[in-house]
Amino acid sequence: MTISDNIFELIKSLSPSEKGYIKKLSSFHVRGGQNQYIKLFDAIDRQTVYDEKELIKKFKGESFTNNFSVAKNYLYNYILKGLEAYHKNVRAEIRSYLNQVEILENKNLSSHCEKLLEKARKLSMKYELFELLEEVIEWEIQIYSRRTPNEKNHKLIVSCYDELFDILLKKDITLRYKKVSSLVYSKMHNKGQIRSLEETKEYRDIIEQSPGGTEHTLRNFKAKLYCLLANSNYYLNINEFERSYQFTTRILKLWEDNSHMIETNLFNFFGCLINKGVCELKFKKYTELNKTLEKIDEYFDRFQPENNYLRLSLFNFKFYVSLFTGQTEKGLEIAGEIEKYLYSPRVQEEDKKGSQLFHFGMTCMYIGIGDYKSANKYVNIVLNGFESDLRSDLFCFAHILSIIIHFELGNKELLEYRVKSTYRLLLKRNKLYKVESLILHFIKDILAGINTEEEQRVAFRDLRDKMLEATVSNRFEEIALDYFDFISWLESKIENKPFREIRRKKFLASLEPGQTETAAV
Repeated sequence: MTISDNIFELIKSLSPSEKGYIKKLSSFHVRGGQNQYIKLFDAIDRQTVYDEKELIKKFKGESFTNNFSVAKNYLYNYILKGLEAYHKNVRAEIRSYLNQVEILENKNLSSHCEKLLEKARKLSMKYELFELLEEVIEWEIQIYSRRTPNEKNHKLIVSCYDELFDILLKKDITLRYKKVSSLVYSKMHNKGQIRSLEETKEYRDIIEQSPGGTEHTLRNFKAKLYCLLANSNYYLNINEFERSYQFTTRILKLWEDNSHMIETNLFNFFGCLINKGVCELKFKKYTELNKTLEKIDEYFDRFQPENNYLRLSLFNFKFYVSLFTGQTEKGLEIAGEIEKYLYSPRVQEEDKKGSQLFHFGMTCMYIGIGDYKSANKYVNIVLNGFESDLRSDLFCFAHILSIIIHFELGNKELLEYRVKSTYRLLLKRNKLYKVESLILHFIKDILAGINTEEEQRVAFRDLRDKMLEATVSNRFEEIALDYFDFISWLESKIENKPFREIRRKKFLASLEPGQTETAAV
């Protein structure tokens, strides 16, 4: 990637408030007129596709065009420094103290350093920034070593080294749990939920790498957090939602007891809230789910996270809540906000997972309201717009949904080819489970021999009963219904009612006595 690509992507990634801050900052460095680099900034910002020839032509006569590469590099670094100032955080504050300590030490002003190191130490310990705390202690050792050798300074040096060894132990246990948590999370977002007992071994092999202990025996927040996160995601992925919910509840209690850690760990904090909401949606605990959604909004408004992947994850979660509770209008409203981002130049490589999940959800949404042409548009984005192994589970289910869409559109000539190619794909990827086999067999072999609507209704009822038997008796097969509500789709065919109406009726029936729809979600 060239500096041209970098400067364009960086400018397009900026929020309006970030752009305003950088422009305001530039006004302090120029008297009269406008900073020429801000002119370049604005010109690049107005472009939808980076065009360097157009920029050079536009600024013909300006001195910076004589060496345009240097100008781009200067502007890139200027923006980064502006962002650093705009997003000043705890790490930056500690780093600033340590930089000041280094300057003072080089001037042999050690006595000036003590208050700065004390401030840096308190913040490093409070937020468990062990790598910075190590630097603080290293500076303390250097200062104590330069003092007059006596018993007091000797004890201070020994105490510092003891503290360093203790930090190394805490870092080691924290990193071991973080590794396990990261590996579980990575596999979860690559393969999705598991569908067989054999697949649990991959996750079990990861979780067994845990160093041992519980949040009650571990000595620092981050070790406890990653220990609980690893277990929460592990049980979520092997479909033991009750266990996952228990661990997630314990994590949120840990956050409550250490609320100052939230701001420096936003991704993990919101991830816990999403996990909690997923379990509540699964168990139809709508009152609790509503509180979780309110908490997400509360903390989102408080911290205004800039991480686009995090923002996309939160919007996707809200979208899926509306999808599974049959709130189509609300879902489409949220979808509009998501699409504004996804179809803007700000979208990045790491957003592809969230984008694929969103387009899969939109496919389900439009099948639900009977708009099969729109559903076909979105399912083709899932099938053709991403690498086939990005989310293997979504890619495979998208093939099943594509068959349903073409069945609904009456594209009989495509069905036979689609069924055969999907069968081969699922077989090759070891994704041919009972639910998928029943649908493929039904479309390929059963429908062909049906001549009347009544025969079709009987056939749909038979398929519904077989699918109910498969999903009720096997928790791994039941997971298929989390991707798409096949049962409600079949019942819409049996009862000759809109799919959306069937889904909505089931949601309303699941509400607690006296609970209104608005209070539910």
